Amino acid sequence: MRGYCLYPSGQGRSGLFVSDIFREIDEELRRDNLLKLWSRYGRYVGALAVLVLLVAGSIVAWRDHQLSERRAQSTRYASALSLAHEGKDAEAAKVFAAIAQETGGYAALAAFEEAELLARSGDRQGAAAAYDRIAAASGLDPAFRELAVLLSVMHGVPEADPQSLNELFQFLLWAPTRYAVFVITALHDLFTQPGYLAYGLSFSLSLLFILLSHEMGHYVACRLYRVDSTLPFFLPTPPMVGPAGIAPDRLKTLRGAFASALKDPELKMEAEKRNYELEPVAGEDMEKLAKEVMAQPPAVIDRMKKVLGN
Repeated sequence: MRGYCLYPSGQGRSGLFVSDIFREIDEELRRDNLLKLWSRYGRYVGALAVLVLLVAGSIVAWRDHQLSERRAQSTRYASALSLAHEGKDAEAAKVFAAIAQETGGYAALAAFEEAELLARSGDRQGAAAAYDRIAAASGLDPAFRELAVLLSVMHGVPEADPQSLNELFQFLLWAPTRYAVFVITALHDLFTQPGYLAYGLSFSLSLLFILLSHEMGHYVACRLYRVDSTLPFFLPTPPMVGPAGIAPDRLKTLRGAFASALKDPELKMEAEKRNYELEPVAGEDMEKLAKEVMAQPPAVIDRMKKVLGN
């Protein structure tokens, strides 16, 4: 069996030699191009590399600096706490005040500690002012700012009447809570016991029809005498709360009816069956309590307005 070659052996070797020459030329051209690029842009590349190294080194140095500052701040904060535990409140307050002027997490803690030391030393107004500064700090977490507002109000109460704000807080928390429980319980009974709803509608709709008929008489009379008037409308009020300006005799009648209803044996039996606790408070007692609690000094009223955001 014979084999055939397309080119003579000498011609094949010369072809390989030529391809090697072209490859070397290409490599030299690429090398020359890279040298030209480096000669043109090499200094910029080197400057960029140096800049990157400087920025990275600056970041690392800044982080190390911040870490060392936090450690130093932590040491000073711990020393101030030690001074406070030793009874050296004045010295501790100075250290806390200095830390509070700085940045970082310890600054907020130091501000609260400074205010607390001022209050402990009897400087209630200074403590309130310190808490006001904390509340005005825009970079602080809202929860801490709200806490500062509350503490400012607590320490801003006049010393002659230290129980005023506590009584006011208790009333403002107790009354709405009890009323909300009452309303929620009533709504639950209405939606779970259709009989209660039917009984209530039979009474309320009849009463509303009587009131509407009465008010329509006024409207018809106004139309006859060409007096401007609107159609009758009802202003809803919360349950068990009378409208403002109610006549004293009607108020007395309503309170008497409420008291009589609470004494009804069937009502008490139904409440026991449902495990309800009846702890009624007479309207007169609620009114007296509200007047006593709300009759606060102007300073307390101003502080409460601050807490409520008014």
